[in-house]
Amino acid sequence: MVVDSCDRKRIKDVKQEFRKVVEDPKLKGCCFLILANKQDCEGCMEAAEIAQKLNLMALKTHPWHIQASCALTGAGLSEGMDWVSHQLTKGTT
Repeated sequence: MVVDSCDRKRIKDVKQEFRKVVEDPKLKGCCFLILANKQDCEGCMEAAEIAQKLNLMALKTHPWHIQASCALTGAGLSEGMDWVSHQLTKGTT
């Protein structure tokens, strides 16, 4: 999931939509990567603030990770994909 770190007005909408996804029984056991995009913009919400606003700390049913990112420069994308890769290969060795 990609979150616009500059859009404070819609973060409640993002939270509601994310909850719908998390509660979908078809996604039981899936891991969730949240990309906190536009970290290059002044005044943006930091990844920790987004995690707090989405109440991610209370999410115990799925592994999750929030990654600060910038789509323009690619910053944070490799780290996020590395986390997903690790989640998918966990326990297979």
